Amino acid sequence: MLRYCCSKISLADSEDAILFFSYSGSTKDMCDTLNIASQRGVPVILITHFPKSAGAEFATVVLQCGCNESPLQSGSVAAKVGQLFIIDCLFYGLCCQKPEIRSAARSATAQAITNKLL
Repeated sequence: MLRYCCSKISLADSEDAILFFSYSGSTKDMCDTLNIASQRGVPVILITHFPKSAGAEFATVVLQCGCNESPLQSGSVAAKVGQLFIIDCLFYGLCCQKPEIRSAARSATAQAITNKLL
């Protein structure tokens, strides 16, 4: 999966952005991926519990989220709910800034599922 991610990031540029989730913010695979993005000038939004982690060095923006958990918990429900909340806030912000995109996406989605409704 990360190999696929790195190959996609190697094609990204400053017009793109990467939204990366990592509770620890300090995995080798993540740092390798974000290093490629940094070299290419791709903005990185890192969502982590540790704002001073190794991955934060590569991030344009660091959003802190998640409750305290032990390494053995491996993604508690509370941490995942916090991450979903941040996604929802980011999406809401985008919809407020770009209402024409929101309207077009809503129309396209409605049209795609209309024949599925009974």
